[in-house]
Amino acid sequence: MTRVPYEAGATHTAEALAYVTNHILTPAGGDRDGYKNVVVVITDGLSFDPAATKLQATALLSAHDNVIAIGIRNGILF
Repeated sequence: MTRVPYEAGATHTAEALAYVTNHILTPAGGDRDGYKNVVVVITDGLSFDPAATKLQATALLSAHDNVIAIGIRNGILF
């Protein structure tokens, strides 16, 4: 992680969570029956849209039990 460059800018967490739900955790994205998914969210601070992030996070958590959030820098996911 120390070699990954940090690019400052807005934190679009809601869009990232929606992308994971709609594109990654689908059969076309590689989701398979009988196997648990693990989602790891790494965020660099406060979401650009905290209300939308909370809605997306709630939807993701209701469908998948294995969600881990890691905050780096200052701020929280929601």
